[in-house]
Amino acid sequence: MITFYSHDNPRRRLKVHLKDVSSRMIAFIRQAPLNMDKELMSKISRIIGLGHDFGKYTTYFLKHLLKGIESSKANHSFISAVFTYYLVSRSDFIDVDNKYFALLAYNLVLHHHGDLMNLVDDCCFTNNTGLNRKNIFEQQIRNILKNREIIEAEYKENGLEINLKEFAADTGDLWQEIAYLADDYDYLVAEEKDYFFAMMNFLYSALIDADKREAAGGNFVPRRSLPAELVDSYKAVEFADADDNRINRLRNSVYKQVMEKIETVPTDDHIFTFTSPTGSGKTLASFSAALRLRERVNNEKAFLPRIIYSLPFTSIIDQNYEKLVDVLSQLADFKENRGAYIVKHHHLADISYVYRESKKNAEKSKPLDEALQLIESWESEVVVTTFIQLLYSILGYQNSFLKKYHNIAGSIILLDEVQNIPVEYWELVNKALKLLVKYFNCYVILLTATKPLIFVDDEAVQLLDNHQQYFKNLNRTKIIVDLDEKSLDQLVEDFIERFTEDKSYLIVVNTVLSSLKIYNKINKKLKEKNLLSFNPANDLYYLSANIYPKERRQRVEKIRNRVKAKDNKPGDKVIVVATQVVEAGVDIDMDAIYRDLGPVDSIIQVAGRGNREWSDHCSEVYLYNLREEGKTPFARMVYGSIHYKNSKDLLLGKNEVMEAEYYDFVYKFFQGVNEGFEDVDDSKSLIEAAQDLNYSSKENTSFITLADFELIKDNHSYVDVFIGVEEGEKVWDQFINTVYRKKVDSIDDYKEKREAFLQIKNRFRSYIISIPLKIARPYINEKDYYNGVFKPNCSLEHYYNTKTGFKRDIDYGEDYNSREL
Repeated sequence: MITFYSHDNPRRRLKVHLKDVSSRMIAFIRQAPLNMDKELMSKISRIIGLGHDFGKYTTYFLKHLLKGIESSKANHSFISAVFTYYLVSRSDFIDVDNKYFALLAYNLVLHHHGDLMNLVDDCCFTNNTGLNRKNIFEQQIRNILKNREIIEAEYKENGLEINLKEFAADTGDLWQEIAYLADDYDYLVAEEKDYFFAMMNFLYSALIDADKREAAGGNFVPRRSLPAELVDSYKAVEFADADDNRINRLRNSVYKQVMEKIETVPTDDHIFTFTSPTGSGKTLASFSAALRLRERVNNEKAFLPRIIYSLPFTSIIDQNYEKLVDVLSQLADFKENRGAYIVKHHHLADISYVYRESKKNAEKSKPLDEALQLIESWESEVVVTTFIQLLYSILGYQNSFLKKYHNIAGSIILLDEVQNIPVEYWELVNKALKLLVKYFNCYVILLTATKPLIFVDDEAVQLLDNHQQYFKNLNRTKIIVDLDEKSLDQLVEDFIERFTEDKSYLIVVNTVLSSLKIYNKINKKLKEKNLLSFNPANDLYYLSANIYPKERRQRVEKIRNRVKAKDNKPGDKVIVVATQVVEAGVDIDMDAIYRDLGPVDSIIQVAGRGNREWSDHCSEVYLYNLREEGKTPFARMVYGSIHYKNSKDLLLGKNEVMEAEYYDFVYKFFQGVNEGFEDVDDSKSLIEAAQDLNYSSKENTSFITLADFELIKDNHSYVDVFIGVEEGEKVWDQFINTVYRKKVDSIDDYKEKREAFLQIKNRFRSYIISIPLKIARPYINEKDYYNGVFKPNCSLEHYYNTKTGFKRDIDYGEDYNSREL
């Protein structure tokens, strides 16, 4: 008698695994607030769960699992997909109106161990891939029939009657059925395709998460309650002694009005915008609004939303996350259940999930594998994450992103600094968020100081009704406009002429190369002045992606602490030369700012780093139009002609723009940009790709797939370089010895190697920067290439400057840009 297993170490009976995955999928569906036929989805999910590993009922797979014998006939996904299609298509609940569910079941089972591909490719059996799959399938089905009675009995134990002889006899027709059904799918109308796209993503997510959790023995984390007044109680203690000044009165007014609105707005409204000036307390106000909305939805709609707080940059996530942790720390059991309440998820975040499973057990951090699984599945009440994680999870194709899709259902999504989403994707993001609302009862709140036109006014409810008035009453900063083209030397000369030791300055330019040149020129000029209270060695800071992430975060914190000191004296002042890494969300407060021309919203975001506490003086933001002789202006090189032209046209003839005018200026800018992109918008093609279930392709295709959605454009002329500073060297040695050189002879070896990398993953990536290959080439060669990362083959001082980062002695011209997103 053969015993079939799904996994080894720990050894797991296949019939038990199939039943448990099926049960978990049904549980996901029952918990989610779906605007779909949940009974039908549950029936389909039951079959998908029971069929997804059917191909493991071969002795080929069993020998591979228990003895490590490699064979293409041990691959189980294709035969499992065909078997699942067969079961769904022959079910009594499937008719002509819902026949495409069988197609979805086939496709998601086919790729449950990988990434989703194109429907049209997966359903073709006449190409090389299809013919090879059919050949292996025929050998596998003959093998399975030898143990037919055992397999049929195990399926009967799981409540499903199957006849493997009939299945084998039908396979000649199945290829044609699947191919024809895929062709028919193409003729569905857009709204029907939207439905199947949403359904596909949800079921795929439910399957892969259930499969991974069951294999690892992971349990569900019970949901937690969050008091709606949690931020109120935090503010009452934290800001009890706050000064009664203009900025605090503004923040309190904004907070009060947003809370009143969120308590009265109908819960049938799902899309909101929260537009208010920089420094007006959007983080706490939006989180409090989400808590109150969550409580109302729970009471009125009978489901409990998670809160997903999404930001554009990893550089600003930490400060927002820590603020939310401070608020949640008021909860009595927060320390022992931190992971159940809040997780931070991005590629540099720590892998830690603290959770107390029962009152008898002390709190402890989950093992790394399980912690990563819970974090990646967003198994928490509050998730703080990046646009990359969120948008690639609802518009992506990769297994690792899509596994959390089912947990997004019914959530309250806060999108902070949404103007950083490229304008060419506004229509796509609009569509994706509306699908979450329509089918999964999600709520969306867009947070911004510069309102982009992702949603038009009648599509969203504004939480701060009189927000324009808040902008018009401000006079913290003013932009001093000079559109004449000037050199970097001219900016430096102007800066030195205006410089005084009693002010802090921020200089933001568009490329790493121009920022390095300005930093070095200013450093030299200031040393020549021999100032009394300003020491360039300690008081001049440089920030860009040329600095490795760990140092960049520490540098921002040092700057923040210095400029926010209440007893700020001339000796405490700083100068910061930076690229766009400080553009949004970085909480620093400068006296004067210099900015190279860019999109109007970007200029105003940088202006928001000035006079945040609204002192009596009006801080100047000096706007330049920089270029190197004989070359394209930096702004046009980085942002393109449409943004460059719209900014120039709006500012033409202006000497000054006061803060009270910012709101109208940004609105006009976004209108112009939106119209300018009308003919080159990528959104429509990507929407069609989603509707056609064209996720990705291994072949070069002439059509767009979701794999072409790039929030940050991938520049293949860049390489990842590991910076071997003192602490980094220890991390590198640990990586080489425990991960890279670790021999893999078994699954146990692989797991040990993976866990070793997870232990150092966030520290490892904290020392990596992306560098143009032209710049890095003198310091690296092929033998220095380790798992996608180069380590320079020389000592640190040869390639890295501790003040300004990677040494860029080559002028690489304008064929590279460096807009740092």
